[in-house]
Amino acid sequence: HTDTCPDGITATCLNAPDHLSTYANLSQQLIKLYGVDAVRYDGLMMPIDHHCAGCQEYYRELYGEELPVKWAPHQWRRQLDFARASYGRTVRTLRQAAVEVKPEILTW
Repeated sequence: HTDTCPDGITATCLNAPDHLSTYANLSQQLIKLYGVDAVRYDGLMMPIDHHCAGCQEYYRELYGEELPVKWAPHQWRRQLDFARASYGRTVRTLRQAAVEVKPEILTW
């Protein structure tokens, strides 16, 4: 579930099925294997106008309606809110996965 962002960078959708759990699992394995004291989750990004199954499901969960097929200009706030919710869920999930392995770990 990758797409090309407007700036030409290819990004994996944060809402893609199993992506987040895989990323969290890999993080835990690295923390266990190398005993790091901090993890920086850099470069989290997702295509802004993406409609994969994961985006559709999470949007439905958040708002109780279907993800717009195409965002209209007047929907900019909802689009931004959805992106922020997606990033927030990702950061919370990765942080929780890290502290499960090492409670004192620093993440950013």
